[in-house]
Amino acid sequence: MSTTAKLIYGYLIRPAQKRYKDEAGRVDEENDFLAKISQSCLINPKNVAAINLRKRTIVMLNGEILSFSRRFRHEMDKLVDEYNWKVETATKRLLR
Repeated sequence: MSTTAKLIYGYLIRPAQKRYKDEAGRVDEENDFLAKISQSCLINPKNVAAINLRKRTIVMLNGEILSFSRRFRHEMDKLVDEYNWKVETATKRLLR
């Protein structure tokens, strides 16, 4: 892994530039345990606290909130089933 890409709290952080997107793809291929949530972001599914499929957000164990792209929604559905993630739902407020 290059010095420009860092694995922090179980997910890959780096600037969104094409060469880093290519690197994310390479890292994803080399590490089966990581899950790709966008073109430029990988996570360790074991570090996920909750997911909100409607808002397309993932809450990590450290409290960080990440967004996943619509393109990866199907993958998120599979990961929810595989890892039994807590799924957050939007609560509706009743107006009186």
